[in-house]
Amino acid sequence: MDNKFIDFATRANATAQDVGIKNIFWALVTSDNKIAYSGRETTKDSVFGKLSINCNPGNYRLVIFATKDSVPVTNNDEVINYTSGKVQEAYSYSANVRIKSVKNNTRTCTLKHCIARFNIINTCPIPDDVTTITLTADGVCKSFDMINNIGISPETITRDIPLTPDKHKEMNIFLNFFLPTTDGNITHANIKLEFKDKEGEVVSTCTFSDLPLETDHTTLYRGIVIKDADNSNMEIDTAWGDTLKAPQPIVSQIISSKDAKIY
Repeated sequence: MDNKFIDFATRANATAQDVGIKNIFWALVTSDNKIAYSGRETTKDSVFGKLSINCNPGNYRLVIFATKDSVPVTNNDEVINYTSGKVQEAYSYSANVRIKSVKNNTRTCTLKHCIARFNIINTCPIPDDVTTITLTADGVCKSFDMINNIGISPETITRDIPLTPDKHKEMNIFLNFFLPTTDGNITHANIKLEFKDKEGEVVSTCTFSDLPLETDHTTLYRGIVIKDADNSNMEIDTAWGDTLKAPQPIVSQIISSKDAKIY
């Protein structure tokens, strides 16, 4: 390999910050899957969203991971991990590149979603005493292998979703997951929602079995997710309903026996 370093850069029509990206991880990978060059950019960088690499010419695979993380995210051996289990909206890119022995090499990279999303829209009001939803998801990932562009280490993910009073009338939540399958393949997951009161007691459950999920796609459920059977009450409605009109009666005269005369 030529030891003369040359410039390689990406260019973008819109900055990463325009779509809310806060962290970008990148790497140039050799044909034997070894990382030759890697780095991380944050919003503090002056040219955030435009990678500039000084490297040896040759054939590589360029991999990029970008995320709108508002929770801690770690990068260990190019594995992205959301330690809380709350995966944020994220994008990735993977393509072979040939860096030639010229002064400048440029490439336009289009990143796409590397997560699957489950959108739940509840159409029935949630009881006021429900304060938390505990989510349990099987068969999905909270870690992403950016070198191989795939979710890794499928596991059972559990996390609590607090409910604020304004969310009781309509619950609209988005759940993001990495999948242990490549693009175009369906993963079937089991997802359970437990609705709990302030004491932590479960008042209702909702289970989705064999839920289909696909990277770069949204699975949508719109309907009822909670039953309020544990909070049944007897109430008296003192208001009258609509007045009904009675039909014309048949009136008969009754003659008292003392008034009766026999002829």
